[in-house]
Amino acid sequence: MAHHNEGSGIVLRNFGNPSEDFAVRFQLKLIGFPMSKVTVIAIITAKEGSESVVKNGLSGLVAPTLVEKGCINYDLHVDNENPRIFAFHETWESGEDLDRHLESAHIKAFQKTGETHVENVQMHRMTAC
Repeated sequence: MAHHNEGSGIVLRNFGNPSEDFAVRFQLKLIGFPMSKVTVIAIITAKEGSESVVKNGLSGLVAPTLVEKGCINYDLHVDNENPRIFAFHETWESGEDLDRHLESAHIKAFQKTGETHVENVQMHRMTAC
């Protein structure tokens, strides 16, 4: 079994038995060792003429999200050449924290705005490699 630090957490790998590796990771999670952080890149494209509405709605998500459990960063960007394209760069302590965020009241409220003013959303969950 190999032991090493991976980010801020400890990973124990049993190279001969992947299911044992999973069991060790699960046990570490249960006793409070940090697991892999989750990074999200979300690309939101506003409908033509809806740039201001979408920008205001997305900007309104930042403050309540930054105080959510597990939120490390939640950065909003706009494309330099196309003001209809916005991007969030987010980092979460865990997938569970991200899932809870996606069910929050402020995200649900923005989704109603999005039905009318957003053309497309792409969300990519990523981990460090």
